[in-house]
Amino acid sequence: MPSININDAEIHYLEAGSPKDPIVLCLHGFPDTPYTWGYLMPSLVEEGWRVICPFLRGFAPTKAPVDGPCGPLALGEDANALHEALCGGKPGVIIGHDWGAAAAYVAASLDPDRWSVMITSSWPPLPVFVDVASYEQMKRSWYVFMFQQKFAQKFIKQDDYALIEKLWVDWSSKGFHSKDFARLAIAALKEPDCLELALNHYRSLFSDELTGLPIPEVPMLYIHGKEDKCIGVDLMDKFNIDSSLAQGSEIYIMAQVGHFPHLEQPEIFNSEVLRALR
Repeated sequence: MPSININDAEIHYLEAGSPKDPIVLCLHGFPDTPYTWGYLMPSLVEEGWRVICPFLRGFAPTKAPVDGPCGPLALGEDANALHEALCGGKPGVIIGHDWGAAAAYVAASLDPDRWSVMITSSWPPLPVFVDVASYEQMKRSWYVFMFQQKFAQKFIKQDDYALIEKLWVDWSSKGFHSKDFARLAIAALKEPDCLELALNHYRSLFSDELTGLPIPEVPMLYIHGKEDKCIGVDLMDKFNIDSSLAQGSEIYIMAQVGHFPHLEQPEIFNSEVLRALR
């Protein structure tokens, strides 16, 4: 598996397509891995893209200091540095799911000229989490507050990381078989210091590091599952998200889909992504 040293991390990544083709950078979320993009990668390569899917900080085999940078700001800076190292100044496309979406927003805000199109899902381009969450969303996000606690690691590790499998089941649409994806995530989190660093991403949410960071001026396709039990689709209406996006942006709500639209209905998801890139 290829890797590259950027910032203070050794980033490992999956790759497909020709080095001569323009880059699409695909960023995964929590609890997940780059293998989550397995359905999308061949479709992008067929359309003439080089696809790079990194393991984010906190997910082995990527190596990063446990007491080093974390959260959306660090992940967004990693995305820009990775793009710079692999293709220089040529504009690329950034795709992100969940935490990968949060990283994409930061990357495009810090350097909008680097990205021609942004496609995100399952993490709306909202202000800092605690400023916008409704009562219902706070209930869905119980785990975020649990992750702030010192006992979080011990709790997650119980019964061979059973919580990770349960989160996948709870967040997915009925009938979706999530166990294999959950086990890949567990394997990535089991390596030394990885789980603690992944938890630190959540702990960073209550800092002020993103204060003043604007919604990026990059055309965006945002996709959200109507049955998402992790981040409710009701937030989209409550905060009138579409009015604040860059010109040319779109929002697509996928019916009968939970938190993982790219896995639960990959044909529809891939079709929307390719449409946005043409």
